[in-house]
Amino acid sequence: MNPFLIAEDDALAARALARMARDFGPTTTCSSLGEAMSALDTDEPWAGVMVDINLPDGSGLDAVERLRGRSPDLPAVVISGTAQGPEVNRAARFGATFVCKPCTRDDLLPFFHRAAERARKGHELERVVETAVKRWGLSPRETEILVHAIRGGDRDEFLERVGISVNTYKTQVRSLLRKADYESLPQLAIDALRSLLSEP
Repeated sequence: MNPFLIAEDDALAARALARMARDFGPTTTCSSLGEAMSALDTDEPWAGVMVDINLPDGSGLDAVERLRGRSPDLPAVVISGTAQGPEVNRAARFGATFVCKPCTRDDLLPFFHRAAERARKGHELERVVETAVKRWGLSPRETEILVHAIRGGDRDEFLERVGISVNTYKTQVRSLLRKADYESLPQLAIDALRSLLSEP
């Protein structure tokens, strides 16, 4: 199971959150915004992120904003002892759930269920991609492009993350489409996504 990232500077609260998460996956805990940012910048396949809004070196909302640049659909919870309107609204803009302290396991159950459902779809995606790799003989880079397209990722973000030029990207896409016998990458991604959504 993929781990949950917990950003909480109160050690007791961090342990309580880890206990609530243990039936759904392991946890990695950090106590500052800087540590959370560093963790989110790795290739770790997080199951979900829980952040306290008041960290010693900044707002946990900044970590959620960073997260959204890399993973638009990863479940996120923002936890706070005081619910301020602008903060609640900002969390909503980033697609994060806002939970007030003290929170219980029941308060976090919808978050954990979203993480479990996303993980299930992730496993199905792996199976679809494995089939595509075998059927069409895709290279590692072509496989990355296909996965990114299925997830609806931004092209410029992909180019920056993997460090290739636009021309190289276009060459890899043409090769992928030729092997898969498709005219466009969006249509290939749509058909792959349709096969995922049709899984029981």
